Amino acid sequence: MSVIYEMKEKEKTKDQLIKEVIGMRRKIVDFKAIEIKHKRVEKELQRVRDELELRVKERTVGLTAVNEKLQRDITERKRAEEELRDSEQRSRILFEYAPDAYYLNDLKGNFVDG
Repeated sequence: MSVIYEMKEKEKTKDQLIKEVIGMRRKIVDFKAIEIKHKRVEKELQRVRDELELRVKERTVGLTAVNEKLQRDITERKRAEEELRDSEQRSRILFEYAPDAYYLNDLKGNFVDG
């Protein structure tokens, strides 16, 4: 009876080895599927990063143009304010130190300054 028992043990061991091999093959297939999915996700992530980088560059170009226009507008406004101050100062000096009397009227003839 021990010979039959040993044969059953060997068969059982052989069946167990086959099951283990099948189990390992399934794990390998699962790992390969995970690897493929991981590569797909990495590729998609890189595509999204590239798209985001492009959007940032486009936005930066647009914001730079707007910023440059604002800087020009600010510079022009400061120049206009400076010219207005100079003009006001010349007018003030002209009125204050003029040997003759001057006065200003609005379009309706009302006295404004003198």
